Amino acid sequence: MGQKTDIYLANLEASIKEDLEKEIGINKISELKNFSFQNFEEFRKAYHDNKISLASDYSYDKLMIYATKSEIVMHHIWIGLPILIIIFNILFAIFSKNWIILFGCLTALLGNLTSSPHFKPRNTLTSISIIAFIAFIFIEWKIALIIGSFTLSIMFTMLARETYKQVIIDRAMYSETLFIWLFVGGTLLVRDNTK
Repeated sequence: MGQKTDIYLANLEASIKEDLEKEIGINKISELKNFSFQNFEEFRKAYHDNKISLASDYSYDKLMIYATKSEIVMHHIWIGLPILIIIFNILFAIFSKNWIILFGCLTALLGNLTSSPHFKPRNTLTSISIIAFIAFIFIEWKIALIIGSFTLSIMFTMLARETYKQVIIDRAMYSETLFIWLFVGGTLLVRDNTK
């Protein structure tokens, strides 16, 4: 991490440490109830050895709290690209007078909505749409454009969600204080991979 990021994280940790002591009264992982790790190093080792997985449900508000400026910019780029796809479809339909291309706006919105990790067929739909996009490039370019709008939209939105998830995991791995704050607050979920 860069120097600015380290300074930001140190300041974030210091502000949270005060709140953690006042509100929760927990300073160490060993003080957490029903938690199988005795110290932070043991927890980090289990994560790096893939014995546990970390996850977090997407929250834009929490991203704004825990992310650095560069992480926020990357997130906004990924979130903004599906909107650009919709604008492109509208402009292309108007200039080419091929109104069927407007269905690309609908598929782009659909791709954005189906990017949630809670939507189980997400990965299957993405794979099918990539294959269909490639197939239709050679058969009918308008349909390829409509399918491509879905494919790109779902991929860009998934990247935005992944950026958020990585921010939360990086903060949790940065220090014991940040981990406890994120875990006790319900922002971070820990799953045991050994069971």
